[in-house]
Amino acid sequence: MNISNTGAWWFGVSLSLILGFLALQINPLFPPSKLSQQELTELISFFKFIKNNTAANQSVP
Repeated sequence: MNISNTGAWWFGVSLSLILGFLALQINPLFPPSKLSQQELTELISFFKFIKNNTAANQSVP
């Protein structure tokens, strides 16, 4: 895996994790974990941070 693909790889991993988390919230296999509004906001800002850094680090061919 070369360096230019690492950002896209991390973004894909984080995206699949958040989608899986949301799917479990909608249709839980286990009793769902209740997130407070602050935790949800921190989670969203964390993924925005990842997305912005990933977009900034993409090299133009």
